[in-house]
Amino acid sequence: MTIWQVRALLADRGLVLEDESDFRFRDNIDGKGQFIDRWDKDKLGPKPSKEDLEALQTEADALKDEAVAGRPDNKLKASLNALPPTPMRDALLAWLADRGV
Repeated sequence: MTIWQVRALLADRGLVLEDESDFRFRDNIDGKGQFIDRWDKDKLGPKPSKEDLEALQTEADALKDEAVAGRPDNKLKASLNALPPTPMRDALLAWLADRGV
């Protein structure tokens, strides 16, 4: 279970996650994995099952990719990649790579 799956579920319900404290995942480290420990039904609607969230993985991946692509450092990387190779461009790309971009 991921926050991106929750965001996809809420988008499907026509809602937007405004406060991440409205729900909480928990793992008791008992081999059963994560489960939803807290869910504000009044704000978020019915509590989804693990299967409900897993069924939204494609939508969750798209939301995450969109959010990552919109980060300023990713836009900088795309702009730098469009330029011809130079020592400065290569140094900046290496710096971004060190930061995980």
